[in-house]
Amino acid sequence: MSVDQIVERYVKLRDKKAEMKKAYEASVAEIQEGMDRIENYLINYLQEEKLESARTAFGTVFTKTTTSATVGDRDTFKMFLAAQDDPYVFLDLKANKTAVEEYSKEHKDVPPGINWTVIKAVGIRRS
Repeated sequence: MSVDQIVERYVKLRDKKAEMKKAYEASVAEIQEGMDRIENYLINYLQEEKLESARTAFGTVFTKTTTSATVGDRDTFKMFLAAQDDPYVFLDLKANKTAVEEYSKEHKDVPPGINWTVIKAVGIRRS
């Protein structure tokens, strides 16, 4: 097989995968809607009955809480951090990929304490 034929085959497989995924998502959408309605009913039931959970013959329904914290106003948050005795308690420390990449290009090395991984993969665009 030539590279041309291999790329053609790859594009066809990718298209088929996308088609199958779309069909799958459409087929489960109605089921998910039904599950969502049941979940809404059950959370209302638990709230009205002032329950954290309810055991049934088929399973236990319970409440769970998830949280999220994102920065809505960077400047305001930075001022808040500056006023704290230990500002790092409010932060997750992670490297900024763009800054590390720029540093690496300039210094021919990454900053101390950073693990830098480059993975090469192949990408195929439709022509």
